[in-house]
Amino acid sequence: MPTPLRLQFQSFSESAKPIGRLMDDIELDAARVLKDSAVRAKHIAVRSASLVLLSGLLESFLRQAAEVFFQELARRGLTYYELPPEMHKIHFVNGLSLAQKAADQKEEVSNAFSETRQALVRLAEPPSKGMPTLIWEAFAVTKGNPGPKVIGDYMRAFGIKDGLRKIAEESKQDSNLLNTHLVSFILLRNECAHTGTSKNPPLPSDVKVYVDILRRTTLGISKALDRRINELYAAAVQARVVV
Repeated sequence: MPTPLRLQFQSFSESAKPIGRLMDDIELDAARVLKDSAVRAKHIAVRSASLVLLSGLLESFLRQAAEVFFQELARRGLTYYELPPEMHKIHFVNGLSLAQKAADQKEEVSNAFSETRQALVRLAEPPSKGMPTLIWEAFAVTKGNPGPKVIGDYMRAFGIKDGLRKIAEESKQDSNLLNTHLVSFILLRNECAHTGTSKNPPLPSDVKVYVDILRRTTLGISKALDRRINELYAAAVQARVVV
């Protein structure tokens, strides 16, 4: 039975599949593209938009995976004090930043700062009640550009050092090639998102490669996070035995 994190990978994979199928349809329409400039322009727009959509799906996966990670720690019976201090720091530093952003919203004044108060409760509950459910959003700061550095920082927040290499190992990819693919994907995605197109629009085959790379990358992330949960659980159990 797949773990909850593996289910997140499956959800990403299913969401990305239609993009690959759409590229197949565009390739089959190649003859019409050569004859009709309007069709060609439409296909370029679809190919460019597909990269932005893929990036959004990846960002959504990272957020959902972070939430599931802490849900699994709670299900395993870990406590706040059995998590590394580095994770506590991220919980407080990034959690306070999220609370400040909530307080800065104009509607918060008329809403009696409801979102701000809720954020502060979520900040205080784990240490006061010994709960392992840290503020998961504090661990999913992707800034809309989940490239290799952002993904590496994301993995490091959970205590996974050299995250890109670990992802590559878990998904049977070459880490240097994975880094290259992610860099080119984000550069092309940003150009398409900010200008509506690209000087060198992605071919359908390019988009399908990115779909495959991101499917394998999300698989690697889910497996690496599962492994990290097992490590934290084993360390907690060992510490309890020693005590």
